[in-house]
Amino acid sequence: MGYFTEYETPKLVLIHSAKYAGLLRIIQIIILIYSIIYLLIYKKGYQKQSTAITSSITLKVKGIGYVHTQEDETIIIDVADYIIPPSENNAIFIMTNFIQTDQTRTKCAEMIKLKEAICKSDTDCFNKSFTPNMNGRWTGRCLLSPQINVVNGTTNITKTRTGLCEYADKQEKLEDNIDLLRMKYKNYLIDHVTVSLNELELFIKHATDMLQRQVKSDDLKGLIEMMTFLSQVRARQEYTDDMAEPIKDIIELLKSYAYEVPQSIYAMLDELPEKWIIIKKMAIKMKQHIAPLQANQIVNIRNQIIDMEKKQHELRERFLRDAPFRYDTKEPYVELDNWALQLRKFDQEVQQLTDLASIFDINIPEYKTVKLCRKEMRPLKQLWDLIYLIRSRIDEWTKTPWKQVNIELIDQELRQTYLNKELRLLAKECNQWNAYHGIEKDVKNLIASLRSVGEFRNNAIRSRHWEELMKETGVQIHMTNETSLQDLLVLNLHKYEEEVKNIVDKADKEQGMEKILHDLENTWSNMNFHIEKHPRTNVTLVTIDDDILVALDEHQTQLQTLLSSKFISHFIDNVIAWKSQMSTADMVLQLLTDVQRTWSNLEAIFIGTDDIRIQLPEETEAFHRIDKEFKIIAKENEADLNFIRCTNRPGLYDQLEKMKDNLQICQKALEDYLEIKRLAFPRFFFVSGSELLEFLSNGNEPEKVMRLLKKVFDSLNKLDLREDTNGNKLKMAYAMYSDDGERVKFFNDCNLEGAVEIWLSRLLDFHCETIRNWLRVAVTTFEVCN
Repeated sequence: MGYFTEYETPKLVLIHSAKYAGLLRIIQIIILIYSIIYLLIYKKGYQKQSTAITSSITLKVKGIGYVHTQEDETIIIDVADYIIPPSENNAIFIMTNFIQTDQTRTKCAEMIKLKEAICKSDTDCFNKSFTPNMNGRWTGRCLLSPQINVVNGTTNITKTRTGLCEYADKQEKLEDNIDLLRMKYKNYLIDHVTVSLNELELFIKHATDMLQRQVKSDDLKGLIEMMTFLSQVRARQEYTDDMAEPIKDIIELLKSYAYEVPQSIYAMLDELPEKWIIIKKMAIKMKQHIAPLQANQIVNIRNQIIDMEKKQHELRERFLRDAPFRYDTKEPYVELDNWALQLRKFDQEVQQLTDLASIFDINIPEYKTVKLCRKEMRPLKQLWDLIYLIRSRIDEWTKTPWKQVNIELIDQELRQTYLNKELRLLAKECNQWNAYHGIEKDVKNLIASLRSVGEFRNNAIRSRHWEELMKETGVQIHMTNETSLQDLLVLNLHKYEEEVKNIVDKADKEQGMEKILHDLENTWSNMNFHIEKHPRTNVTLVTIDDDILVALDEHQTQLQTLLSSKFISHFIDNVIAWKSQMSTADMVLQLLTDVQRTWSNLEAIFIGTDDIRIQLPEETEAFHRIDKEFKIIAKENEADLNFIRCTNRPGLYDQLEKMKDNLQICQKALEDYLEIKRLAFPRFFFVSGSELLEFLSNGNEPEKVMRLLKKVFDSLNKLDLREDTNGNKLKMAYAMYSDDGERVKFFNDCNLEGAVEIWLSRLLDFHCETIRNWLRVAVTTFEVCN
């Protein structure tokens, strides 16, 4: 029930859009303009009529009709004069009136508007094909004085000395053509009768002579001629037996058109059939006569066929053995020409045997092996053409200097044009030939060699690598920038791809090593010690930046890595030398730093401190010797501050090591002596050995010791010293300062003369006593104020 109770209604969507509405109106205007201007005005579509035939009635009009004109004249018209209008739907045409114009059927000049009609002679109007623009068929005449064109009522006048082609009425031209064709056909029939009878008469004469010959058993040529002639007789027998009656009919037809046949024709019609019967009988007798000769000849031909079969197999074997299938063939085109001649000669022999066998109705076998040879000749020639093309291209490339060769372009041409295209387009048979595999191998070898040449263009390649490659290949060449690609191909690089790869890889690694060594050379040639003067002796001391230490560590690591490489052989001596210099520099630097620091610490003590000289006389004397040696080393260091050269002076390491040992002896004695000093002033236990040495070395100069006071006093920072009349500081302190800058004056001056541990003990007592006294003063003052 749902089908009957449901219905659909169209859905109307109203779109408010200026863009789409404008587009719709433009399309409607275009359609309207097209309909009005093109279809109605230009094409006049409203005038067209349908010519489709839905139903029609065809009337065949026969006979003639009589028409009366206005001048009471009677005109007879036939079917050709009826003008049938175009057929229309549901319409029938009946002629009810006839109007005759003043036009006449004659010949006149064409319209001047037709460019093809302008002529200078009759040849310009001859053999012109009819076109719809012409008024009629052209007669072949050129009218140099054109008359009035009665067809269109115009006068054909040309401004130049030319004329217009003449045309004739179509019906008049048709009648002329019919007469011409009638005459041609009559002449054809006459010629046919005459030629047929004459040809038969000549053949009968020739047959009479041939059939009277004697054919001998050893006359193969005569036998073949006779058999050929008998075949001709047999071939034309059916036609000749039936030709008399058609000829008689033709003669009767010609007589009906008033043609008088010559008497010789009638005589030949009477004699020739009888002579033809005699010829047929003679042919039968001759066939019986030569039958035994034919049998013998058939045996000979079959033997020749067997021999030819053997010959073709021998030819095939020689072709496979001697034809230019091998890639090492010296002159392939000469051999191809020779084989082409041999195959052509064999074909001629086969053709002669075939012709002979066909005469005796013997089937000859198909010589497929020779056809196979002929079939292979074409792809073989194409293969050698391609081989020589590739060779010529290779010769052109190999003459180029090897550094200028466009390897990518050559590789692309070899792969895409020859290896993957031209060789693949050859016939399948080529894949089995040695020449094919030879050129394919050469192309692949050249590609591999070019790959090796490209790898040897690496900037890392040196002359030693070329020598190594030549040693691998066993071929020696002289390498220059002008060395051609052909010279390199002598090395047979395609056989040593792995070796080339290893050498290039080695060259890359060696280039990296060479760069590292070059960087080492540049870096350390500019790495110098910094100098500073010893404040007491003005001796030059050397110092270094952290950059030198970092570079020294990194380069030692790099050198160790280089030594572990398998490609180190060429740089082994250089790397070992640098490794030795770096190691020596590292060790000498440590020794020199220790010696400088120890000497600086001990110099003021052993030379500038009288107490030390008295207490440690032997060590002091030993230090004096060390001091002289050290100053010599310092002077040499100042002469050449380059880090590597300075630290790698011959004997420097041993000299510094010995000096360090002697300084340690002096320092050991000094430490024992310092232990005594610590016991004398216990607060020295809380300072380092170097600080203690600084205390002792500057003990006679309290002003220099002031910066170390906080090492042994918690809150004491510096002292105020008395000055003499000249402003020189005296060893008498009258006030002290805390770390916060608070100044506390002593109640009495503190004497700072004597050994440092003595006046420091005295200062400690003054410090404590002063604090106590000022505390008492403070308490008293507080009590008084309150």
